[in-house]
Amino acid sequence: MKKSAIYWMLATLFALAGAASARAASEVDNVVRLLTERLTTSGEGKVIRVGETGLLFLQFDRQGGLAEGGPVELKRMGAPIRVGNETVGYEEETVGMATITKLMKDKALAQMAGGAKGIAKAGDKVYAAGDQKGRLVVTPFTYNNNPTEFSINLQEKLITALVNKGIKVVERSQLERVLKEQQLSYSGLVDLSSAQQIGKLLGAGGIVLGTITDQGNAVAVNSRLVEVGTADIVAAAEAELAKTPLVAQGLEKIVAESGVAGGSPKLGAGAGKKADKNPLFFENDVVRIEVVSFVQQPEGLLLKLRYWNRTKLDNQLGLAHPEENTYLVDNEGNQYSFKEAEMDGRHRSLPVGAPRISDILFRNGGLAGKEFIFTAKYFSRHGIRDFSVSIAGLKL
Repeated sequence: MKKSAIYWMLATLFALAGAASARAASEVDNVVRLLTERLTTSGEGKVIRVGETGLLFLQFDRQGGLAEGGPVELKRMGAPIRVGNETVGYEEETVGMATITKLMKDKALAQMAGGAKGIAKAGDKVYAAGDQKGRLVVTPFTYNNNPTEFSINLQEKLITALVNKGIKVVERSQLERVLKEQQLSYSGLVDLSSAQQIGKLLGAGGIVLGTITDQGNAVAVNSRLVEVGTADIVAAAEAELAKTPLVAQGLEKIVAESGVAGGSPKLGAGAGKKADKNPLFFENDVVRIEVVSFVQQPEGLLLKLRYWNRTKLDNQLGLAHPEENTYLVDNEGNQYSFKEAEMDGRHRSLPVGAPRISDILFRNGGLAGKEFIFTAKYFSRHGIRDFSVSIAGLKL
């Protein structure tokens, strides 16, 4: 083969690699923009009904900055604003202030300030009043309970995006210093009380937490903004990102946390892995699912899971069409099908503050691999109605 042909092939390969890298970076930037928008955009909605006692029934398009006990401002649409013959908007007249008494997904109950009645009307616009976030702490999003090279990169991009919006953010080095002093890891911040403690020590008004979940050909990025003063989740966002080779490579590089190991974060294939006392888990705004045990029995592979309700209401949870959506895949690509479970096609009660343990049994199918990924689809009574779950790293 001529040298010119070889050079041409090499140039083509480099160009294709560069294009793939650029596309991956663009997708990550889109995810960061989406998270920034949803975490920082103030709540906006409308009054859908006014009760006889003056109780307001509110519906929201966005719930950023809302919290129970927090204020909202009511405005009424007035005369149209025209440019030439075109209507470009409407004037808004301030109706008054109200206090949220109950916050739910996309909805809320509120009471007019001072107990005033007969002021608000259905159709009035509702806006979050004031800035309840202030200075923010942004933590690296964890993947399989660990921070990774990809999650650190995502953290840096999110910090930059927030600062560009005029929001003050605590430096990552300050966060690592406090974690080290308190003997905490990034994964330990999943506990809202620990996150609240760290936020207070850093003088922050809010802390951004998040997880990254493998969904096969894509990864789900879930984040939430916790108000430090109350430990309430005041905003949440979810985005999906294609699992390109570059993304997969970044997720595989686990970071040794300075809060545990000391010093600056170091990258390595096995660095920073947790002891067995830290369970594998999945979480979103509805539930936290922890792996209690995974064992082989004569009747099949038994997976024992602990479920924590993360909503503010007693909830019910169940497996959605488990014969199709619930299975195990080992590291050699073999699939182990669903056999039976307590949550098979029906809800199981999940009270606030009281975890529940439930088993799922899978068919053996001739064990070939040494590591497994659990995948399932759940349905919930409150919050996200249907959601997919994936937990990697299961070992017999």
